[in-house]
Amino acid sequence: MEIVIASNNKGKIEEIKNYLSDKNIIVFSLEDYPDFPGIIEDGKTYFENAFKKAHAVCQYTGKIAIADDSGLEIEALNKAPGVYSSRYAGPQAGASDNIKKVLEELKKLPQDISKKATFKCVISIVHPNGNSDVIKESCEGEMILKPRGNNGFGYDPIFFIPLLNCTMAELTLAKKNEISHRGKAMKRLKELLPKYIK
Repeated sequence: MEIVIASNNKGKIEEIKNYLSDKNIIVFSLEDYPDFPGIIEDGKTYFENAFKKAHAVCQYTGKIAIADDSGLEIEALNKAPGVYSSRYAGPQAGASDNIKKVLEELKKLPQDISKKATFKCVISIVHPNGNSDVIKESCEGEMILKPRGNNGFGYDPIFFIPLLNCTMAELTLAKKNEISHRGKAMKRLKELLPKYIK
């Protein structure tokens, strides 16, 4: 079975490959298709972006494609950055730029305001025969104002998990896969894969 991850994000690719490592699956990503024209993520929801990416990559490669669209929703910022999480500080922004902007926004707020936040993930899988599924999952936590940890990617260093007393970036990849929004979604995706092998 061959699957293409509709992403160039090295952190995301590593995580998804890790989830699928116990399956008899050959995993590709957009790094294996340098001529792929790219996708403009202009959807207003995680689902719109995830399905658009998976559908386009499936059509281009002729293989089963999976796409993830994820975001950080911070209660005190009216659920921003949300669907714009990967480009919160601008279209060419990197993770450190986005973290910096979030921290600047949070520091403007009263100190006693809720720092509750949710990581959300939507995964879309599309088969060349037209079959498709969508999975939605989340992970609850809160924001901290100083980054901690060197693992993970994106907003992981400022997403604190009270039950574990650490940030997402302080977890090993294996532990992160157990509790994260993407980990929960990938667990459900793996349960769906047998119907795509037929």
